[in-house]
Amino acid sequence: MSYSRRLDDYIKPGRQGRAVQSRPIHGPATTYSDIAKRLEHIEARLEALEESLKEVLEALRRLESKLDRLEKGGRALGEHRLRSLIEKEGFLLISEARQKLGISPSRLLSLARDLGLVVLDLDGDAAVMSENAYMEFKSKLASIKTSDPEEAASLMGRFAKVFALLRRKGDIYYDSKSRSWKMLSGT
Repeated sequence: MSYSRRLDDYIKPGRQGRAVQSRPIHGPATTYSDIAKRLEHIEARLEALEESLKEVLEALRRLESKLDRLEKGGRALGEHRLRSLIEKEGFLLISEARQKLGISPSRLLSLARDLGLVVLDLDGDAAVMSENAYMEFKSKLASIKTSDPEEAASLMGRFAKVFALLRRKGDIYYDSKSRSWKMLSGT
């Protein structure tokens, strides 16, 4: 396969709309001065391209800086919204992240871990809660004496959904000897 394009084919009009005039380089009639003129045109185009690239790089740096500022502001807002929601409801299911906070489940998990929140695996879902809410959950769980799962869930109050999901997963069980609900140690 042969390529028949010449250097002239690559020299196009500049940014200001002026075309670079050139003649093909071939044959014995070509002189040193013709080649020198063409090289000057090529150098001028390269300088123009370098300037354009510098402008583009500077614009990209400015955009990157703006994106960093927006991300930091958005992250702070997301942290605040997550904390206030967990304070109010006690926990947040990962599956409800988009609906309640407008963020993806993976983003919520990352944010929760960065903030040091407790993440409970619920077999296909997860619950995010503060350390205080987790301690409240465990305290309520230990205080329930009934073996009936529905009654126990209703006694869990705002944590009823987490109780039901952990029970379905098998991470919460009723211990008949101590007559209380227990969590598996890894949970």
